[in-house]
Amino acid sequence: MTEIPYSVIVKAARDWDEQADVLHSASRNLTQAEVAELGPRVAAAASRFVETWRTEIDAMEQAAISHAQALSAVRLDFLLTDQQASTDLRDLVPWADR
Repeated sequence: MTEIPYSVIVKAARDWDEQADVLHSASRNLTQAEVAELGPRVAAAASRFVETWRTEIDAMEQAAISHAQALSAVRLDFLLTDQQASTDLRDLVPWADR
């Protein structure tokens, strides 16, 4: 078995999923920002600012999704490996000790 309990891996994956949701909401809020209402003198700069941050947040969201997926995949890999190791060990011990 891995030295990290499965429950910790599951929780970490869930936490990354939640972070991705938060980042998605932030990106959506930035997309809905009405920078034109700021007036012509600052609208262009505000638009560039919002777009830059939205791009950064979208990248962070994708990273959070990747982390969550990787943790879920590794948990499954660990589980299957542990099951196989247990089966292999059981096959090596005498029948009476199984």
